[in-house]
Amino acid sequence: MMERMDALITPSNWQKVRLGDILELLTDYHANGSYEILKNNVTLLKNVDFAIMIRTTNFENNDFKNDLIYIDKKAYEFLSKSKVFAGDILVNKIANAGTAYFMPKLNQPVSLGMNLFLLRIKPSYNNLFIFKQIANYERVLKTFANGSATKTITKNVIKNLLIPLPPLNEQIAIANILSDVDRYLCSLDALILKKESVKKALSFELLSQRKRLKGFNQNWQKVRLGDIGITISGLAGKTKQDFINGNAKYITFLNVLNNVIIDTSILENVKIYPNEKQNSFKKYDLFFNTSSETPKEVGMCAVLLDDIDQVFLNSFCFGFRIFDKAVDSLFLSYLINSEIGRKAFENLAQGSTRYNLSKSGFNNVCLILPPLNEQIAIANILSDVDSEIISLKNKKRQFENVKKALSFELLSQRKRLKGFNQNWQKVRLGDIGITISGLAGKTKQDFINGNAKYITFLNVLNNVIIDTSILENVKIYPNEKQNSFKKYDLFFNTSSETPKEVGMCAVLLDDIDQVFLNSFCFGFRIFDKAVDSLFLSYLINSEIGRKAFENLAQGSTRYNLSKSGFNNVCLILPPLNEQIAIANILSDVDSEIISLKNKKRQFENVKKALNHDLMSAKIRVLNK
Repeated sequence: MMERMDALITPSNWQKVRLGDILELLTDYHANGSYEILKNNVTLLKNVDFAIMIRTTNFENNDFKNDLIYIDKKAYEFLSKSKVFAGDILVNKIANAGTAYFMPKLNQPVSLGMNLFLLRIKPSYNNLFIFKQIANYERVLKTFANGSATKTITKNVIKNLLIPLPPLNEQIAIANILSDVDRYLCSLDALILKKESVKKALSFELLSQRKRLKGFNQNWQKVRLGDIGITISGLAGKTKQDFINGNAKYITFLNVLNNVIIDTSILENVKIYPNEKQNSFKKYDLFFNTSSETPKEVGMCAVLLDDIDQVFLNSFCFGFRIFDKAVDSLFLSYLINSEIGRKAFENLAQGSTRYNLSKSGFNNVCLILPPLNEQIAIANILSDVDSEIISLKNKKRQFENVKKALSFELLSQRKRLKGFNQNWQKVRLGDIGITISGLAGKTKQDFINGNAKYITFLNVLNNVIIDTSILENVKIYPNEKQNSFKKYDLFFNTSSETPKEVGMCAVLLDDIDQVFLNSFCFGFRIFDKAVDSLFLSYLINSEIGRKAFENLAQGSTRYNLSKSGFNNVCLILPPLNEQIAIANILSDVDSEIISLKNKKRQFENVKKALNHDLMSAKIRVLNK
C-alpha cells in the first residue's frame, strides 16, 4: 500500500506534465465526420460481426463477451480515426465524465463508442502508469465537467490536466506494482467465478427439481414462535459512560441487522457492575431488532453459534431462546431472513415513520418448518454459501485495516504528502456549509411502490461514499415539499445506541436527479470551495472525527446529535489540493474494498435465491 501512496508523492526528480504533451492521439467517434455522414456509413448491429464498438457499459460491468454492439468491416474501416487497440486509455466524455478505462486485449477489432474519448500515449511513456495517474486525478477532471443535467468534458480539459510524472524506469516499476495488485484481484475474480459456476449448476438442479434431496419426504409443519421458545430483553438502564472501557462483551444492533450468524469478532464493550441484573445470552440464542425505518427490516434475525462466557445484547434488540428440540436455531435464522420470513414480519411492522415489532406480535408469527434432520441439511447447504461470503468479508476487512492505519497517518498530519507543506487551518462546520433535513411526514404506505429514490439510514451508517446501487423507493406526490439532495452533499445520522456511532458521515458522489434522504439523518451542503466533500467524509469517519462527535452525543440510553452541536464542531483541514490528494489515496483503498464487497454481494444473491426455494419447500434436501 505504501508503494501506491508513493505514486501520489512528487519527489524532486518527478515533473508536472501537461497530459496533452505526452499524447500521440486524442480523438472521439465524431472525428470521423458529421452526424449525417456517420448515420449514412455506420449501422450498429446486435449480432456478432467484424468489430466490437466498445462502450462504457462494457467497462463498468467488466464484461467484454455479453451485451455487445458490433459493426461490419466496411463501417470499421470508415471509422479509421477511432480504431481502439489494447493499451489505449478511454475516458468518458459525457454522464460519468472523467472516468478512465484501460483497454484490454480482445480477440477481434475494436472501434470507439460514441460517448468516449480515446487517448493514445507516446511510446516514450508507460501507458499503464499514465492510466493510473489519470484515474487518480479523475475527481479533478470532474470539477471541469459542464452541464446542469448531463455533465460533459472537452478535449481541452483532458489536454490541460497536469499529472506528476517520474522517469520512465520508475513509471514502469510503479506500474508493475499496481499490476501485481490487479492480478491478485483478477485471480480472486476467477476463483469466485468458478465457485459461482458450481453454485449455479447446483441451484439449477435443485430449483428445477431435477435433483431431489433424497430421504426427505415428510410434510412440513406449521409452528407458532411463542410455542417453541421465549423472548429475552437486552440491556436496560445503561448510560453513556457504561460503554467506555467496559468489562464485558455485547452484541450491537448492526451485528444483528447485518448478519445471519453473529460475528463474534466485532463484539463491543459494556460495563457490567457486580450484582447488576442484566440478561446474558448463550450459544444457539437468536436475536431480533425491534424497530427500523422500513417495514421489511423489522425483525431481522441472527443466531449466536459460539460459546461465549457472558455476552449481552444491545437495548434495541431482544433475544429468543428455543426450548423445542425439534427446531434448529440456524435453520430458523435463515428462514426468518428469507423472503418467506420477511413477508411474515413485514405485516407486523407498526408505526408511520419508524416501524416497530411488538413481542406479542412476534410470538404469534407462524412459520412452516420441515422435520429437524431436513432443517439441519438445508442449514448446512446455506451455511456453505455463507462460508464463501465470510471469506470475502475477511479479505475486505484486511483492506479496511490497512486503510484505517493509512487514514490516521494522513489525516493527523503524521504523514505529509511531499510537496505539501502549508499549514492546516481550523474550520467550524457551521461556517462552511448548511444543514438540510431529510424526509418529513411520510407514512408506511409511502414506502410501497414509490416513484422516487431515497438514501436509507444504513446506507449512511455503513459507507463513506453513498452506495447508489441500494437506494430504496419512496412516494413523492405532485407539489409535495421535500428536500432533495445532489452530488457532493454529505449525510449524517442523528442518533445511535453508542456515542461513537453518532454523526457517521457519507458523501454522494453520483449525479442523480432528485434523490431524497431518510428522516433519521440530515444532509450538509458545503458552500466553501476550499473544502473537498470526500476528504471531509473520510476525516469525520476517522478516529479524529469520531472523537469530535463522540463528545457531542447526548442521552442516556440512545445518543443523539443536535444540529447546533454539529454546526459548532471544529476540525483541522489542509489546503484544498492536499485534501484532494489524501482523499484520492484513501479512495484507492476503498476501491479495493468495494470490489470485494461487490463479489460478496454476488454470493449473497445466489444464497438468497437458494434460501427462498429451500425455505418454501420448492426443493427438498437429500438425506444421506
